[in-house]
Amino acid sequence: MTMFLGGALLPHPPILLPAIGQGREKEAAATLQACGEAAREIASWEPDVLVLISPHAPSKARAVAVNASESLKGSLRAFGFPQEEQCWNGASELAKSLVTAWGRGGISCQEQEQELDHGALVPLYFLAQAGCKAKVVTVSFGALAQRQYYEMGQMLRRLILAGTQRVAVIASGDLSHRVTRNAPAGYHPAGEQFDKQVVAALGQGDAETLLHLPWELQEEAGECGLRSILFLLGACGSEPLVRHLSYEAPFGVGYAVTLLRENQQMAFPVELAWSSIRHYLQQRTLWPVPSELAEEWKRPGAAFVSLKKEGMLRGCIGTFAPTQPSLAAEIIRNAVLAATEDPRFEPVREEELQTLQLSVDVLSEPEKVASETQLDPKEYGVIVQQGPRRGLLLPDLEGVDTVEEQLRIAKRKAGIAETAAVELFRFRVCRYGV
Repeated sequence: MTMFLGGALLPHPPILLPAIGQGREKEAAATLQACGEAAREIASWEPDVLVLISPHAPSKARAVAVNASESLKGSLRAFGFPQEEQCWNGASELAKSLVTAWGRGGISCQEQEQELDHGALVPLYFLAQAGCKAKVVTVSFGALAQRQYYEMGQMLRRLILAGTQRVAVIASGDLSHRVTRNAPAGYHPAGEQFDKQVVAALGQGDAETLLHLPWELQEEAGECGLRSILFLLGACGSEPLVRHLSYEAPFGVGYAVTLLRENQQMAFPVELAWSSIRHYLQQRTLWPVPSELAEEWKRPGAAFVSLKKEGMLRGCIGTFAPTQPSLAAEIIRNAVLAATEDPRFEPVREEELQTLQLSVDVLSEPEKVASETQLDPKEYGVIVQQGPRRGLLLPDLEGVDTVEEQLRIAKRKAGIAETAAVELFRFRVCRYGV
């Protein structure tokens, strides 16, 4: 199954490399140890591809640049150490797909062959030391709004989930360059304040706080890696597992090392649904149920799979009650039906997948209620029943804010008159995805 593995924030001061630091790297002992630990963890995931975003990657246009080369090379000759050279295999197919996907998503983007900069070389040094053999795609900054970097990460995630490769994201970036009196850019009290807020928000996987940091604070702090961090958080999806490894500012520049791992509990049904759709569109057969499943996915259960495109519904199919031997099988079947059999829409085409958003709603067992007062459209979904006719509406839907509206839509879906008396059932959902 396709996997988005997670990623890491890694700093990029060349002084961390022993050949350049010549002993001074030991002043950043916590950062050195954390970079090594993070690199070993990522290498253990066995990624096929690393997507690395660097603030220092060269760009010749007011656009994000993606290196689609088959071979990526670079050295630290700009720092007086040409012998510190690296060569990595590129992932040109994924790189080209990214350019296409981001372009369709409104991101100014171009392919560009470029040497690996120090923002890439320093994190890759630790990954090479850890034995990582992945191919690499590098991404530069462009003249984009900060929110667009978060959206780029989200689009990368959707592309990965619709593909076949195991991918990790490396966000290269330092924090404030003005933390202490010995900082090369000079001291400013905003430096420490900025770093504390970023580290705290990153530790919670909280992109919204970072997206609303005051611009003045960012400018006064002389930040470097915020856009890289937003890209990483966008790619990691909701509720990633975050492990903060270190923070220090030994040279007046803030260095943070943080690992973000895909929350498998959250991601599994979404990945299962994506894999099912992609497999069916290619092979016209159902994706086999994975042989290794957590107990909750082995049990029968009801589920809805919803597809959206540019915020608009593109397909939705689900079940009131279990129809398959397991919840995993239910999701596989309903994902394919949502993509191909929703009568309101044309079947999804394979080339569309990277433009879609997907969510899976797992339903609790319906509970009969005596009156409308026991309903809440934000908390509960509803089932209306009149004889053999049944209509269902999921909870927390945009534009459905009242019980009256919820019941009206559910009755209409069932072909029941709006004024007719019905039996009422409520249920909760566990929603996965966006």
